[in-house]
Amino acid sequence: MRQRLTIMGAVSAALIAGVLAAPPATAAPAAGAGSAAPEAAAGAAAGLTPDVAKLDRDPGKALAKFWTAERMASAAPAERLAGAGTPAATPATLPPARIGGSDPLVKPAGPKAGGFTQVTGARWPNRWDTPAYSNGKVFFTKGGGTFVCSGAVINSEARTTVFTAGHCVHGGKGGTYHSNWYFVPNYLNNDRPVGTWYAKQLWSLNGWMNDSNNSYDIGAVVMWTNGSGQRIADVTGSQGIEWNGSRGQSVYHWAYPANSPFNGESLQYCTGTTFNSGSDLGLTCNMQGGASGGIWVRGYNGTWGYTISVNSYHKGNDLTKAYGPYFGDGAANLYNAVRNLS
Repeated sequence: MRQRLTIMGAVSAALIAGVLAAPPATAAPAAGAGSAAPEAAAGAAAGLTPDVAKLDRDPGKALAKFWTAERMASAAPAERLAGAGTPAATPATLPPARIGGSDPLVKPAGPKAGGFTQVTGARWPNRWDTPAYSNGKVFFTKGGGTFVCSGAVINSEARTTVFTAGHCVHGGKGGTYHSNWYFVPNYLNNDRPVGTWYAKQLWSLNGWMNDSNNSYDIGAVVMWTNGSGQRIADVTGSQGIEWNGSRGQSVYHWAYPANSPFNGESLQYCTGTTFNSGSDLGLTCNMQGGASGGIWVRGYNGTWGYTISVNSYHKGNDLTKAYGPYFGDGAANLYNAVRNLS
């Protein structure tokens, strides 16, 4: 199911401005992990557990009944430590490419963030801007437990795409896709000004699903429209994405960490320059539990930037640094597989 990109080489000025080129054909999601290539993408229909499905015939209403404020508050962070002996990512074969983000149809008010300075973990200063709208808190169940991650809306033709960590959609080697997947953009203390959204399809990469390889710990989710028939990116705006670009980039990292001194109830951010950690990227940032899946964005222009990684894991007891997969061929294939699905 590996998808090849039609965006090659230099990107046009219109594309950089957030206007997307015509998409390649995308394959239907598969129930399994697809081919053995670690950078290949595969997906499945998002599911409800039987106890949730019986709450209402409408899946959205059933999830709303299940994900009470109390259950959301008690959900555990889907935290990960680096696995031992993780294979390196395969070398890139696709050319660098990037796709810009977008404003919501009704543009949020408020000042833009100031100049770039080093921030290791602080509350995002403006709730009413595109980063606040497009980043959100993820909820799901696995093995009878409730869990939280972070994620963000990424620009695509379908306007239905959310990116997060692979372990926020699938259990990795020996695991399955998660259930009861819920996304709350611009979450703050259970306030949901742009609504609550639920998953239609969950996608990840073979390297994560088959081998729990950190370098492929990337997930993508196709979201249902809301009760008014709106697509999520039209309501929230979106961030861009880049793959096979330069390393050592200055980035913004947005997420909902729950480790002390954070409580998972508000959008936080770090800024800094990424460094290499094997084939992965590292960032000096103290956001850990609950921050999994939070995006790392370079070239932030006060509205959106280009997503080049997601928060994936930390190492041992060191909570001063976060690590994530470099967006290479795997991220390109994953995005290409879901960009036109609705």
